[in-house]
Amino acid sequence: GASRGARPRLLSARFCPFAQRAWVALEECGVSHDLVEALSFDASGLGYVKLPELLEANPKGLVPVLIDPAPPGEAQPLVVCDSENVVLYVDDRWG
Repeated sequence: GASRGARPRLLSARFCPFAQRAWVALEECGVSHDLVEALSFDASGLGYVKLPELLEANPKGLVPVLIDPAPPGEAQPLVVCDSENVVLYVDDRWG
């Protein structure tokens, strides 16, 4: 089952405006969350290094991804991908 004490995790990238939009939604709703830098530039600066957690949550490897560990009425964590979906989910859940 889901851990009821766990905080939502936002898999993000500080250079991504879409991920920033999801972060702002969480902040505006006062949601205590863990911000995880899940996507960074590789050594060449031309590609990306993606955390395994990001690829597991979203096989496309795109940010943002919100992981809600304890959604109401659900036994398992809920994964929400795409900034528009995250903003809508945050507003519905905590807004």
